[in-house]
Amino acid sequence: MNEFVKYLNSINSAKSESMNALAESQLLSEYYSKIEVKREISNVITRYLKKDEPESIILTGHAGDGKTSILIQVLKEFGYFNKGIKPLKIKEEFNNLFYIKDMSELSVNQQKELLWKFLKCRKNNMSAMIVSNTGPIINSFKAIFENKVSDEEIEKKILKGIENTISDEIEITTDSDEYRFRMVNIANIDNSYMIESILNKLLDKELWNDCFSCIHKEKCPIYNNYIDVSDNFESVSDQIGKIYFWLSERGTRLTIRQILAHITFSLTSNLNCHEISQFADNLNANRKYSFANGFFGAYDDSKLKSSALNIKTIKELNKIGLDSKSLGIYDDILFVKEKFNMFPKRVKNRLENILSTSIDDISRNNMNSSNLRKEFRRYFIIFASYFEDRELIDNLIISESFMDYYRAVTSKERLPHSENRKLKKIIFTALYRYFVGVYPMKDEEYLYITLRKDFNMVQNTQMLIARVPIEDIKIKVEPIKNKVEPEKIQSKLFLKIGDKGSFPISAEFLEFMYKFYDGEVFTSLQPSFSFGISKLKTQILRDYKMDKDKFTLIVIQNDKVHKMRLEIDKDKIFVD
Repeated sequence: MNEFVKYLNSINSAKSESMNALAESQLLSEYYSKIEVKREISNVITRYLKKDEPESIILTGHAGDGKTSILIQVLKEFGYFNKGIKPLKIKEEFNNLFYIKDMSELSVNQQKELLWKFLKCRKNNMSAMIVSNTGPIINSFKAIFENKVSDEEIEKKILKGIENTISDEIEITTDSDEYRFRMVNIANIDNSYMIESILNKLLDKELWNDCFSCIHKEKCPIYNNYIDVSDNFESVSDQIGKIYFWLSERGTRLTIRQILAHITFSLTSNLNCHEISQFADNLNANRKYSFANGFFGAYDDSKLKSSALNIKTIKELNKIGLDSKSLGIYDDILFVKEKFNMFPKRVKNRLENILSTSIDDISRNNMNSSNLRKEFRRYFIIFASYFEDRELIDNLIISESFMDYYRAVTSKERLPHSENRKLKKIIFTALYRYFVGVYPMKDEEYLYITLRKDFNMVQNTQMLIARVPIEDIKIKVEPIKNKVEPEKIQSKLFLKIGDKGSFPISAEFLEFMYKFYDGEVFTSLQPSFSFGISKLKTQILRDYKMDKDKFTLIVIQNDKVHKMRLEIDKDKIFVD
């Protein structure tokens, strides 16, 4: 019996008895300190609070981002737990630090009272720290400064403060006094970089000692998942990190709590040691509850499947349907040639065993065959380690556009010339097709902006309103300065138009560029992309708008662009 397995099941949200999902609940557990991941942001906050000059810090972020964990780490540095672990109080003064555990837990009157105390701490030569969601903080500030500072000014200053991970000092000034504090917004941190540290903590051998001597370990899916992931730690953590980063760029940013819930569930499928001891010795459980299946919540048990979908990451992965996506040439290698050389030995042996016991299923075009193919793809997504083809594999699993974006923004180096040229060609061609409706000719020297009724229809005659020389269009990678934590994102990708225009390239924007480049037809576009392309168009019109006294018509014949220049002089039109 391994009590750590029970603990793992208590920190995910698949069952109602997930007692330790919150850091405050975990604090009193013997396992908390063993799986706790130290955050650099905690060290930064501590340095501010320990300066000779007192500081006041408001820590905010989404639920599950790790705000309480950061407070706990800060308090450790102040010696709060030197005499042993103890629960946090709602508010407390300790070692010249005043902290408020969570403003969201307090009544409105308590929030106002304690916010006043927080703001006055600096005058009493004491540092202070509040943990809170953004909403209660803004409302409390408005309430205590009513008729002294406008609501608009307060909201503007705080919202500007949370644009960055750590703000400059914010000043709230009244006729009689001045108050200063900083906002620290950890919602700005992409947590996907933490998967390696989290996995490393969860897979610490010391926590699994009871499993090594267990008589049931051969048939135990949890133990086998531990071995599979530990043996392939580097490639598995790298692959999971890419998937998490991809989800974040798609709009599904994962909190620390959600990452922990997903990984612990993938390891255990919420099984316990007693249940496993009752399993038959035929190793079927190792297949059913494998890490690859657990990661996607892919079970033939409807009750377990339903529990898995309570976990946000699994719910999102099921919407995307990665395991239903063709793997190109690797589908042929797996399902026709039946070769598994891209897998580590243990996984390869398991897949060969699954295949040998399911040979009838995979040869038929039925539901069992489809499910079997999906299962093999799940193993491929998590465990494939054919490193000489890693780039191709990643392109197939996720997408070429995202992986090009990923490589650009996760590197501090300049974009290789070949990659730069490729991205410029794709973006120029896609924008040309979006704005004009047809592909540019091979020797085209300009990007045209025209008046059109519909981006998805070819309009034979269009009025030219701006044009950008192709040499004015550049792809740039700019390193991010003053990073607080070692996130995957090292740089930002920009589309530079001339000397002034600079348009940030997101993963979503690049995905649409690839789709337009490939000739995909859209009946509608996502609002976020439409807004982005409108901003880009505005930038171009600002610097490259045509002479208002001269008109140029774009005439499209046989998918080729011809230009007709018109000049109006009094009551006559001259055609060039």
